[in-house]
Amino acid sequence: MSKIAIFKENSAPFEGDKYEIDTNRAFGGYKKGDLICHCNPFLDVPLKLELAINPNGDLSFRKWEWTDKPNNQYLHTFETPQKFTPTAEQCDTVSGLWSGRIKFEGLTIAVGGTVQDICPVNHEREEQLLNQKIFLNASFSAEDNKISSGETIADNIDKVNRIANKIEQAIANDQISKEETHQLKGSER
Repeated sequence: MSKIAIFKENSAPFEGDKYEIDTNRAFGGYKKGDLICHCNPFLDVPLKLELAINPNGDLSFRKWEWTDKPNNQYLHTFETPQKFTPTAEQCDTVSGLWSGRIKFEGLTIAVGGTVQDICPVNHEREEQLLNQKIFLNASFSAEDNKISSGETIADNIDKVNRIANKIEQAIANDQISKEETHQLKGSER
């Protein structure tokens, strides 16, 4: 048995002072319908975690693996929405990982885009389950989430989407050319 300890730093994804890992831990097995995922949960540590989200929503350990360099901290998969159909339980687990409601053996796992493409996050349900507002960056409070003009990030996203829709409509109606869109985007700021 070979154990290592990761000691807490500013943004460590676990509670407590250290997190112990058995790098020789046995493979947790495979179940038909598992969504196989991977991430490097520790900043600057080239150690990849591979886990499975089982069809019933349980999380299963697959392996720890040393890599050449620290890779993406976000949970990703090589599956695609065209080839993999998730269960409702798998989608619920992804939403729970995303919100921090569910942890994997004490680790908070950030969910990446490839996993969210297969199992879309149910943001509203997670807010209801946690009985709190979830912001795009969980370290921000409602007050921190204000833009200098007093608008929230969500207000600005809505504004950007409205501008993009106006540009698309103008192009579709031949009112402006695609070359002119850059000038329009700049004038709407």
